[in-house]
Amino acid sequence: MPSIKNLIPVTIIFVTSCVLFTNYVLLKYVRVLPHIPDFFKYLFYSTIFYFIYGFYISHSASDEKCGKTNKQKALIHAIKSVLYVLITYTVIYMFTTIRQPFIELLGDNLRTSSIIEIFYISLNLCISVIVNHFDSAKNVCRVTPKELENNLKKLDKYLSKKQKPSSSQKIVVRD
Repeated sequence: MPSIKNLIPVTIIFVTSCVLFTNYVLLKYVRVLPHIPDFFKYLFYSTIFYFIYGFYISHSASDEKCGKTNKQKALIHAIKSVLYVLITYTVIYMFTTIRQPFIELLGDNLRTSSIIEIFYISLNLCISVIVNHFDSAKNVCRVTPKELENNLKKLDKYLSKKQKPSSSQKIVVRD
């Protein structure tokens, strides 16, 4: 698992790959249900890709921090990541004012749509990844009262042992 400072470029690369793969391969060449609009197909593909990514981030963050994992928390974080992306994608296509600066600069085509999606989804998913990373590490790595009690018993047992006197010679310091 990369550190949090490396997750932002990884997230941007992941979003770029997913958007380009979805727009240029899945929506163009995979014709499973031709009567369903591409908007809903994109939402479906995005749900799959970003759910897996959100689950991975959450699961590996807690595993890296303390060696514990919680699949339920990872599922919740994955759902949050998916919601960030789905809401962002929906807002991009519902409000033309968000797309307009890009369209004026680059024209209205598939490449421009891909750039718009990469830009906005990357911004929102980076926020989601950072929140999920720290939230997962914080919530999963909590010490339960039972674990704390067991650790304190071990500590008490260790401290109650009598230390054996060391048989080493003491060094005398002279001027």
